Amino acid sequence: MRNVNDSITFLTGWAAEIRASSGNSVDADCLEYAATNLAEQASEIDRLRAALTKISSPTQTTGLLWWQVEARAALSAEVEG
Repeated sequence: MRNVNDSITFLTGWAAEIRASSGNSVDADCLEYAATNLAEQASEIDRLRAALTKISSPTQTTGLLWWQVEARAALSAEVEG
């Protein structure tokens, strides 16, 4: 999540620089839109990760159901990738 926050900060800062130096509001607006969109996507990823974690039943060790196995695999792939 740190890289996402760094990217949001970078895009927002770059937009402010463009707006201050050239007054080009179109480019600045596009960068601000990208930062907002990135923040919304990061929020959605966090929500989905929490749901997958709940579905995976991380404290259960035996008798896993197929959806628990699939949720654990998805969470594992996310960590590796």
